[in-house]
Amino acid sequence: MNKLATTLFFMAISVAAYAGSPVVCKPLPKAAKDFNVNDYNNCITSVYQCPKNGPYYDDNCVTKAAEQNAACKSVSAIAKAVNASITQLSFSPIDAYNIVTVTYPADGQIQNYILSPKGCLVDTVIDPRKLSTNLKNQYPEKELMIVNTELPTGKKHDDGSETFNVLLRVTEDCLACTVLGWANVVFAFDAQGNLVSTTLKHFSPEPIIGLNTESTHSHN
Repeated sequence: MNKLATTLFFMAISVAAYAGSPVVCKPLPKAAKDFNVNDYNNCITSVYQCPKNGPYYDDNCVTKAAEQNAACKSVSAIAKAVNASITQLSFSPIDAYNIVTVTYPADGQIQNYILSPKGCLVDTVIDPRKLSTNLKNQYPEKELMIVNTELPTGKKHDDGSETFNVLLRVTEDCLACTVLGWANVVFAFDAQGNLVSTTLKHFSPEPIIGLNTESTHSHN
């Protein structure tokens, strides 16, 4: 992911990281495409029987439990795709989509992905400079930290398409550093579940949720 989320420290720190990732819908293997929430609930019940080492579940036990439970096959494939443990994942269904949330116990940060019905995964942490020439010119050399702060909100439209509004907090250099702004980014999917555009709807000093104004910058 270039500078954005340059290194994922497995189960240690968040991917709230330096900006620079393109917007893509990453195709997943067939095992992950077959995912449903019932599988996750079944899988996690067995995995949570494993003992903990501090805040973390014993990795060897988790691996063995997942291998022995057929319901964990799709969940394991998704965990591998986001470089996380099954125990770090949670899922929030929205219509035919799922929001995949990875939680990093060491710092409490989260990262949200959109799992489409086409079986591809979209990382919602995107550098807003990728979507706005104005921001790119305003912050040309700054190293930014960009993080999710809450779950995306979804809206299904009459034509079957779906949009997801994502709020991102943008700081300079570190998580605790001064907030440069809040970005509202909209990910739009067509009726077939294909990602068709990613739009910066607003960038402001204060968070704005659920904007209904027209898009100002877009990136297809």
